Amino acid sequence: MHLSFIENLSVGTVKLSTEESIHASKVLRLKNGDSINLTDGKGSSAVGIITAAAKKNVTIQVDKIHCESKNPYLLELAMAPTKSNDRFELVLEKCTELGIARIHPLLTFHSERRKLNMERSKKIVLSAMKQSQKTWLPEVMEPIKFNDFVQQDFEGDRILAHCNADFNRASLKAISQKKPTIICIGPEGDFSAEEISSALELGFKSAHMGSERLRTETAALFATSIYHTVTSL
Repeated sequence: MHLSFIENLSVGTVKLSTEESIHASKVLRLKNGDSINLTDGKGSSAVGIITAAAKKNVTIQVDKIHCESKNPYLLELAMAPTKSNDRFELVLEKCTELGIARIHPLLTFHSERRKLNMERSKKIVLSAMKQSQKTWLPEVMEPIKFNDFVQQDFEGDRILAHCNADFNRASLKAISQKKPTIICIGPEGDFSAEEISSALELGFKSAHMGSERLRTETAALFATSIYHTVTSL
């Protein structure tokens, strides 16, 4: 069954947003008396009954809410957005499907793109969350300069995946653990030597993803998949 997003989910009578209402009434063709799956993207979900199915105003009766108290997704991805919007949006979509808590767009020395359409990025993540039937909506953070990002506090592992063989690197598979983790992926030109040195001095772990040279979006999806594979065993 399709999952609809509602920002304020509560017991009683609730209303979908105009956009969600149009999708429920016109695309899904739901009508009065039909059941509908709901989530607020914060771990709460419910099955409600539609009591009014106007084109732009769908009203739902909710009698019970299921709440997950803790986000099961511990991984955060920090990456330099690709020059092609399509490739970055692919990462947003697929990493949401795989399961991720937060996405940090990084502005690095070799970054090819420094501006993002944040509204569109958040819509892509929301759509992917609903399609994959998840109840936790990943946060898409505002773009941040790399040097500012690495100085932020984080309780967990911070991993910098890069291609520079001048630095000692462990296998990403070997250092991934089931704990809060940030994996950083650089742009097509990789992180600069200065950026790598700075991150390592601040406690980041240096990692590689094998002998293959991967494009940014491939590396992001590969890293997310590796993390989930290792931590689910």
